[in-house]
Amino acid sequence: MIFGPKNFKMNLDEAKNYAHRLLMDLGFSRDVMSQSPFQMSGGQMRKIAIVSNWQ
Repeated sequence: MIFGPKNFKMNLDEAKNYAHRLLMDLGFSRDVMSQSPFQMSGGQMRKIAIVSNWQ
C-alpha cells in the first residue's frame, strides 16, 4: 500500500500515515496493514487493491 506514495518521493513515515488515513476512510482499522492477506475476505482484499492504486 505504500509503494505508490513512496514512488512519489514521500518518506516512509508520510507514506504509512497516508495509507492509514485512506484505510480508515474506508472503514478499516489501523492494524489491517499488519494483517496477512490470507486472513482477509475477498471484499476486504478488493478494497485494499483499490486503495493501493488510489492517488
